[in-house]
Amino acid sequence: MVYNPRDNEVAYASSDKMVYIRKFSPSGPEMILVNTLQGHDMEITCIRWNHITGKWVTGSEDGTIRIWAGSGMNECEQALSSQGSVSAMCIDEVNGSIVAGVQEIIRVYDPEQYRLVQTNVGHQDAVRTIIHIKERNQYVSASWDKTIRIWNAWKMPRKKVNPEDLAKKKHASLADDVYERHSKPGSIAGDVMAGTEDMLPEMESPMDFSSSPVDSQAHSGSTEVTAQS
Repeated sequence: MVYNPRDNEVAYASSDKMVYIRKFSPSGPEMILVNTLQGHDMEITCIRWNHITGKWVTGSEDGTIRIWAGSGMNECEQALSSQGSVSAMCIDEVNGSIVAGVQEIIRVYDPEQYRLVQTNVGHQDAVRTIIHIKERNQYVSASWDKTIRIWNAWKMPRKKVNPEDLAKKKHASLADDVYERHSKPGSIAGDVMAGTEDMLPEMESPMDFSSSPVDSQAHSGSTEVTAQS
């Protein structure tokens, strides 16, 4: 069961392989049924509300993770093969990635393309629960193997910056600054500027960034993280 604060809804999984979504209210008769999620072939073990993407996420014993629209008829938008029964799940509070416990392995899927971006191996039995501690940027998992393990959370890679585009942007910004400084109304430079354009200082050539590497985060398809028992 999970609560959706955006729409004031509560969703719960049933043994009939479906999820029921109701309006939340302290009064039972006012908790009207607003929608259902249907598509899994076996019992649903996990349901989460992704507040970053605004979508429902479910995991099942049928070896799939499904992403559902958060409005309208809540149709299934994506079905991921988890390569095993899903026993636990949480949503990354920072970037919205899906963190799923698939038997004894923890798999992380990015929130945009739903690609497998991180695999955490260390538990010897099925994972029972996972939480994300965003203040420490860590996932914490507990398993039937009687251990609690701490993992480094997945970070979304930075977008690469083209050095040439950065140099052009700096040059344009400097030119605008010089023009504004010398054309301000009421200033001596502004009064003289109309007939003395040649008095403007010569612009420097764009800076060359080709020799200095741009700081960007590289991330492999999956990363095994050493856990602490």
